[in-house]
Amino acid sequence: MPTISITRPHSLSHKAAKDAATRVVDDLRKRFDLACEWNGDEVTFDRPGVSGRLHVGRDELAIDVRLGLLLGALKSTVEREINAQLDALLPAPAKVPDRKVAAKTAKAPARSVAPKATPAKPAARPAARKPAARKTSAKD
Repeated sequence: MPTISITRPHSLSHKAAKDAATRVVDDLRKRFDLACEWNGDEVTFDRPGVSGRLHVGRDELAIDVRLGLLLGALKSTVEREINAQLDALLPAPAKVPDRKVAAKTAKAPARSVAPKATPAKPAARPAARKPAARKTSAKD
């Protein structure tokens, strides 16, 4: 059985993350006619050919989907749709710059980079001369 597993970090409050998860589940429920049931921070969904769960964590959402044989052929489409929903509803968490990388970039002087010179093409070799054809005289 083909499976899809996606874990997406978030920087939302728990309530906001659960609201976003509810919107994702509602959209998937409508598109794929899923039966959904919430149990705390986890929702399970099911229908013939599709089953899975979505867990709302403190700092991430995790979704696992199992596809049947027929929908397995559409795995990449289903995965793309789930990712699109998550992208639309979850802002990317703020990245904290690495101190070592930040220190190196701050100390590095600005340099202009000249394009590399391309090597000249070697001159074409002259065509080899063919020896002149010999004239033969026909003796009568």
